Amino acid sequence: MGRGERFLNFVLALILVLTSALLMGVALLLYLPLRILRFFFRPLSALLASVALVLGAALWCVLVDRPTGRAPVLVEVPRGATASQVAEILDERGLIRSRRFFLILSRLSKEEIKAGAYEVDGRWPTHRIFKELCRGKPYTVRVTIPEGLTLRQIAGILQHKVGTDSAALISLATDSSFVRSLGIPAPTLEGYLFPDTYRFPWRSSPEAVLRAMVENFHRAIPDTVWRGAEALGITPHQVVILASIVEKEAMVEYERPIIASVFLRRLRLGYPLQSCATVLYAMGKHKAHLNEHDLHFPSPYNTYLHRGLPPGPICNPGRASILAVLHPAKEEYLYFVSKGDGTHIFSRSYREHLRAKRMVRRMTPHR
Repeated sequence: MGRGERFLNFVLALILVLTSALLMGVALLLYLPLRILRFFFRPLSALLASVALVLGAALWCVLVDRPTGRAPVLVEVPRGATASQVAEILDERGLIRSRRFFLILSRLSKEEIKAGAYEVDGRWPTHRIFKELCRGKPYTVRVTIPEGLTLRQIAGILQHKVGTDSAALISLATDSSFVRSLGIPAPTLEGYLFPDTYRFPWRSSPEAVLRAMVENFHRAIPDTVWRGAEALGITPHQVVILASIVEKEAMVEYERPIIASVFLRRLRLGYPLQSCATVLYAMGKHKAHLNEHDLHFPSPYNTYLHRGLPPGPICNPGRASILAVLHPAKEEYLYFVSKGDGTHIFSRSYREHLRAKRMVRRMTPHR
């Protein structure tokens, strides 16, 4: 083999070695990064998966927390109801988008859902609805009790407006032991349910409602007011009885003290009160005009048949009528007759009274 041939073989061998080394280097360069990437990618992939899961959960929460847009609805949470039962109620009313999300809020919260009635607005997000139910601020109803209503009429209004059981309320209001526990010197609460505007929670108990109204009576008519009863020679309870009659007879404010003075004077002279309002209370119905037969309706409340005050109040009077009895007008009237327009003609003698009645008949021929 010549020198030239040996040199060629050397060059080819060197090229082969260098090529092999290059290929091995390339292979090594490709292999090592893959190992390095794999080493670091495992925890990175787990982290990315966790982030994706959290973001997905957050997105789901945002979507299901959105308001449904339902108009406000009265929702009652029964005593002892579980979060699952409450979620079912809300879902059926169309107030939440997901029962599961509501239950998650319940498990994560340290607060508990409180029983009661709530006005829940479908324009609230679910988390606010949950918060409102945990606050325990129940739905309240604004109800106005006008002057001059009877116990039964008030019970009917509260049944309709507040959802309070009217039969149970009447039963409790006529329970003498309960009445005494409220500091009322009477067998029933008739006359002591103070007329006013109240805010009661929906389905308030009869006891809660009656206590609130009687406490309002005590606030409106404090003990200092009753001192005038002694000067009149009557008890505070008798003041309430007479005030209830004034409440039903008086139609205009300025006549209250005058009408009170008429009844007080008749009491002092031993005359029967002869109040049509007491007859109507005894009859248990309203009539525009009483006839002679009505005036003989048998009842201890009929002040045409019985002298003195009736056994109890005939309605629940307001503060103005009570003050009218305690501070009557200084007049000597003994009679009055309605003119048909809410006002009366007052007379000092029976002869004047008959003349006033004839005058009224001429003014109103239909009577």
